[in-house]
Amino acid sequence: MDIDNFVKKFNNYPVLFIGTGISLRYLETSFSWEGLLRSIVLAYSDNEYFLDLKSKCFNPDGTYDLSYLASIIESDFEEFASNKENRNGKFKGINDSFYQILDERNKIVSRMKLFICDLLQPLDLKTSMIPELNLLKKAKKNVASIITTNYDQFIETQLGFNPLVGNDILLSNPYGTVYKIHGCRSDPSSLIITSQDYKYFEERYELIRAQLLSIFVHNPIIFLGYSISDENIKKLLRTIFSYVKYDSEESQKIRDNFLLVEYDKHISNDEVIEHDIDLGNGLIVRINKIKTCDYSKLYEAIAALKLKVSVMDIRRVQDHIKDITAGEGVEVTVVEDIDSLDNADKILMLGPKAVIQFVPLKSSAYITDYFQILSSQKDSRINLIDKCLIYSAQWFPIFGFIHTYPELEDHSYRIQSLKSQQIGKLESFLSKNKKSKGSFYSTVNSLVTDKSISKSRVSVELVYAILEDRIPLSSVEEYLKEQSIEINTEYKKILCAYDFQKYSKDKGVLRIPQVKR
Repeated sequence: MDIDNFVKKFNNYPVLFIGTGISLRYLETSFSWEGLLRSIVLAYSDNEYFLDLKSKCFNPDGTYDLSYLASIIESDFEEFASNKENRNGKFKGINDSFYQILDERNKIVSRMKLFICDLLQPLDLKTSMIPELNLLKKAKKNVASIITTNYDQFIETQLGFNPLVGNDILLSNPYGTVYKIHGCRSDPSSLIITSQDYKYFEERYELIRAQLLSIFVHNPIIFLGYSISDENIKKLLRTIFSYVKYDSEESQKIRDNFLLVEYDKHISNDEVIEHDIDLGNGLIVRINKIKTCDYSKLYEAIAALKLKVSVMDIRRVQDHIKDITAGEGVEVTVVEDIDSLDNADKILMLGPKAVIQFVPLKSSAYITDYFQILSSQKDSRINLIDKCLIYSAQWFPIFGFIHTYPELEDHSYRIQSLKSQQIGKLESFLSKNKKSKGSFYSTVNSLVTDKSISKSRVSVELVYAILEDRIPLSSVEEYLKEQSIEINTEYKKILCAYDFQKYSKDKGVLRIPQVKR
């Protein structure tokens, strides 16, 4: 499958998981992890000294423990830079910052990390890569969020995503943000680079892991700037599949949404293939991979992704949802029975009451929310009744709406027609359903609990009782509100009788058949 068709399958906006390879790709000054550590050592010694330090960090599997190497270099750098002879020499700026932070904030920050932040300050772009970077900028409108282990500020500077570092990640709205899970040069103390840093990170990572897991379950994930053997990817996959059963439907969905973009300078390719990653302990995970030197087609495919709601609109809505759940006094109105609607038929509106107007597609909305609309008195749906499709055969309670919004009378022909329709429906119903002899119920409860009356006769007797003014309308209202979870034709008949009796200015227009004794 080519990359264009792969991205078209997305049902949600993708999240980019960005590694060092992206900074190396676009920035004139950038470093791999080992390259960064080498640059630190070269600032006070030579390459052979760096190799001597590196040799102390050799693992049995042939790899090097770079976090342990960083710990050695940090101690070494600290000793060298803080030496009295070097205080005002090459590392004067680093020492000045160290003492200023200690004095003003009572906080000790590693001199090595201060130096790293200086190294990563330049953000000059590679001229040859600007056209491709511009395609990424076009694609950002369809990127939900970015997660990165990079320290530099390339993403927030070039793409405009809001950076989140440390505990801020836990309290965030993910849309339009970049999660800097290993820290940022804007806060030297936040950098995760040494063995001690990683130990501390793992201890507090549980909540961040849960936040990221939620993102991975709901969004496609595209890895950029990592190699297929990168430990960050393997650790992430191990984390996910420690929570999600590998053979579950949810697991398959996550794997289908994963795409690893692996750089190969010799290949320009747009075909996505399946690839197995060995995570150890017998766990092999199959994900999607594309190997290429050109990311243009990927960025173009993301930019062309068509979903109904934009990333920024989702972010804005989530900010307001946060206000609602926090009890900030935002009023919420739910129209119709939304649980019975397909997602394609739902719409969410946020804004000032004075601006938003409801144009219901069904007259049932007015019946479902009858008491809510009348009690609010400012509900903009009332003055749209004349635009609502109401069939002549329908039961519709118009008198209460006229009482609440007298301006409806300005639509005289339409409103008079609905008044006549409601009266006609009631008269027709009464003429076809004679009241039982001796039927003189004075409470709703006595009527609905009378076992001698069939269910089909309850609405008949109740309509008569309402229109003959034998039952308090307050008790009828209470009954209707209790029954509103199941609105059927019988309910509408009772509601129309209640509506007429309470709000009609001329009760005499309705002819009620009399029972001869």
